[in-house]
This record gives sequence, C-alpha cells and structure tokens, in this order.
Amino acid sequence: MGKSVNFSAVWTVWKKELIDHLRDRRTVLMVFMLSVLMGPLLLVGLSYFISNVEEKAEKKEVFIVGAANARDSSANSLNCRRKQAQKNGDDGDD
Repeated sequence: MGKSVNFSAVWTVWKKELIDHLRDRRTVLMVFMLSVLMGPLLLVGLSYFISNVEEKAEKKEVFIVGAANARDSSANSLNCRRKQAQKNGDDGDD
C-alpha cells in the first residue's frame, strides 16, 4: 500500500528551512515590515473608500411621487419637515 511519513525527518527539514529563512535578514525585514505596514494602510484605505461612498449617498436626492397627496405617511412628514427647515434656514436634516 502506501508508505508512512517519517515525521522526525519532516520536523528536521522544517527546522533547517526555518533557520535558513531567518538567516536572510532582508526577507525577515520585508515580512515583518510589510505585515506591520499593511494593516494601517488597509484601514486608512478602507476608511477613505467608505467616506467617499457615504458622501455620494448624502448627495443623492430622492423624489417621492404623490407625497403631497399622502395622508400621514413618512413622505408627507418629510416634506413638512423640509419646508419648515427651509423657513428656519436649516438644511432639513435631523
């Protein structure tokens, strides 16, 4: 059938390869520097992206057809609040 794996040999080879990789200072420096720098860079990039998406969403206007004919709906109350805010000089946002 199949041969069994000699884990002692695997462990020996793994330790040797790890020591060889850790001897190369440039590789170790790049691994640690990239891991330390990439976290904050990703957070800053994501926050910038999210703020741009939120700005675009705030600029969009939604028109409600038939809002003047609505009885007591959120559309009617929204129009009333906007008109009142425009009278007061506000932008209408709560």
